[in-house]
Amino acid sequence: KAPNIKWVKNPDWTWKLITYLMDHPKFHLKLFLNSTAKAKKEGQNKAVAKDGKLQQYIVLAKLIF
Repeated sequence: KAPNIKWVKNPDWTWKLITYLMDHPKFHLKLFLNSTAKAKKEGQNKAVAKDGKLQQYIVLAKLIF
């Protein structure tokens, strides 16, 4: 099992994540809106991730760590 990520001790990691998601709204939607019903309820179109969630997690990990 991978060790827990120490977010509390590294607030700059959190801010990098927040900033990236705010600067890249399509990435944000692809990461968090994964159902058509939820997207419609929130007035959004469903965003389909070209590479899948794993690839998105890799992008975020490279950015943050």
